[in-house]
Amino acid sequence: MWVMVMRCVFKHHVYLCVVSTALMAGLALTSHTSKAYAQAHNCGSSGVVGTVNNEPIVCDGGVTRILNSRSGDIEINMDTGPGKSAGAAVTVRGSGTNITIGKTLKVTGSKGKPVIKVERGGALTLVKDVDVKGVTIKKEIVVDGSESSVTLKGVLKGFDGGEVKVSNEGMIVFEKGVKGIEGMKVKINDGGGMVRFDESVAFNNGEAGIKITGSKGNASVIGMGKTMTVNGTGVGVMVLVYRWMGRGRLM
Repeated sequence: MWVMVMRCVFKHHVYLCVVSTALMAGLALTSHTSKAYAQAHNCGSSGVVGTVNNEPIVCDGGVTRILNSRSGDIEINMDTGPGKSAGAAVTVRGSGTNITIGKTLKVTGSKGKPVIKVERGGALTLVKDVDVKGVTIKKEIVVDGSESSVTLKGVLKGFDGGEVKVSNEGMIVFEKGVKGIEGMKVKINDGGGMVRFDESVAFNNGEAGIKITGSKGNASVIGMGKTMTVNGTGVGVMVLVYRWMGRGRLM
């Protein structure tokens, strides 16, 4: 494992920025298996605004839609309906697929499945809170693929010990008003990606708030003028714009 240290200077203080980078030389991973994707399900009807029920949401096909419920919160049981085969409470995929969920999202359900999965260029904006009730749910938000993005605007509940995983040039955005990430970690995997903070944040997980791992890609953490604080054994840093290259270079 390589540990790279970058000094960040802000006014008269020097902050220590530690990026933990696991690099495995000479390791090449290839895959020739094809993936079978679940069909779009519970993504509302045609039109800009759609109504969903309490089953997993799967949106694709380049649609732009705002999803709401008939009344109250959107409560998703991950083990019901055809959309459960997609493997997440909410799945958004495909270039041009742009989904906004305007209600609080409450999730219960199955062991080993992430809460949110956005891939292959899809975009998801969560305007309200996300509340995870299932103890065995994989408390993850997965953003995978170029131009894939998740924008969070509300409170994250029940995500203690969870992770936001960004890979292959995906992006996660924490907008103003986001709370509840203290118990989470943000991880940028192989293929790189971007994490953007529009507000100062604190991580109370006892270690680095953001981990960059893998053997390829570019990783960017952006938070101009914002503060990222890591409590416990971690350190507080002023978040600058920096980029990690696959060979362990910061610039």
